[in-house]
Amino acid sequence: MTTSPFCIFTDREWMGNHLYEIKRKAGPRYSPELHVELPVVDIFEGLSKTPNFYQDIRQHYGQLVRGSRYLSKYKIENLQELETKFKKNLIAF
Repeated sequence: MTTSPFCIFTDREWMGNHLYEIKRKAGPRYSPELHVELPVVDIFEGLSKTPNFYQDIRQHYGQLVRGSRYLSKYKIENLQELETKFKKNLIAF
């Protein structure tokens, strides 16, 4: 990987050193035990298309599929058409 003079974030060594310095400067204010997970993380997971993002998508899709089994008990117009559109949009995503 080449390092652009305009983008310091492409240099893994720099990034590692920078994160080390941040943790060192934070001192006892930061520890994994005090880490608080925030909902904004989900946004960055999606923007970065991380494995966690895709795992969440698969999990939610599974819940939708399991939940849709109960829909067949009810008479909903065009249920098959809605399912087809949903699957097509999911693949396009």
